Parts: sequence; structure tokens; C-alpha cells
Amino acid sequence: EAMSDGEDDNSADPAHPKLKLSSEEKRLRTPWRKSLIIKLLGKSIGIKLMSDVVRRLWQPAGDFELLKLRHGYCHTPYLLAKFDDVHDCSRVLTGGSWLIFGHCPLVQPWKPNFKPASVVLSSIAVWVRLHELPLEFYDEYLLFSIRSLVGKPLHLDKFTALATRTKYARLCVEMEL
Repeated sequence: EAMSDGEDDNSADPAHPKLKLSSEEKRLRTPWRKSLIIKLLGKSIGIKLMSDVVRRLWQPAGDFELLKLRHGYCHTPYLLAKFDDVHDCSRVLTGGSWLIFGHCPLVQPWKPNFKPASVVLSSIAVWVRLHELPLEFYDEYLLFSIRSLVGKPLHLDKFTALATRTKYARLCVEMEL
């Protein structure tokens, strides 16, 4: 496992040695910062088909590459969507909820040292719709308070934030499983 200069190595476990990365070596992480980790729950799709589907769904302005992440005996593949354009990456992360063959993918930012085989899902980002919300409740502070009642607030749909579509409010929250 790699660690950065600023990280403290409290575990001198010889069975799990850690490689300390200098600031210069951290450049290895730079190409992955515009990437997202994707997991499609309940459905297994080939990488080529999945790439074609998400390209049509996300319609990125720049190029992107979809890679399969699979380590050891992890039978549930994670995918890595690597974007050329940071705005595409941000829009996919915050613009969902995406449906792929009727299934909602888990989408999260890339993080260093990600290991699919050791992931334990403890929470999930969920888009919640609040139907017939009175217009005066379309206030960012109030919507933040409402999101806090459901889970940890993550995102607010742009149409909800601007109160331009008031059929329902869309809020993204992190919920414990």
C-alpha cells in the first residue's frame, strides 16, 4: 500500500509493508484524479457494451475510457471511468441518478489505494424526490435541512436549486445500509 509524505505510518506490520511516496512520486496519481469508480448493482454487463451505453447516457464533451477493475477473487467487477474533461467527471458524479438496463450504478470519486476485493459497502448515494413541495421550500438552506433528515446531504439537483422545475425536488443524500 502506498502512502504520502503527510501520512503517518503507525503500523510497522512486516506482513503489510507500506511504500512511502515522495511529493514527486505523487504525480503517479494525477492522471486518475478525473476518474470515477462505478459499480452496477444487480447486473453484469460486458465492458464494451457498458462503455457504449454510458457514452450515450453521459454524452461527455471530452473523451473517456472505461476500465474494468478486478482483483483476486472479487467476482463483482468495479469499473473505472477515466475522463479527459474534469467537467464531464463532475457532471456524471453529481448529475445522476443514472439508470443502466433498469439498474442504478454506484458512482463515487476515484481514491488512492482503491482495492475492489476489500470494499465493504456501508452507505450509498441515493436521489430522493420530494413531490408537491411548496414553492417557498425551494430554499437551499431549508433543502439542506430536509436532506439532513434523510441522510448525509451530498448534492442538490440544479433544477431544484434554481426552482425552475417544481413538480418535485431532487436531493442526493448518503444513506447507511
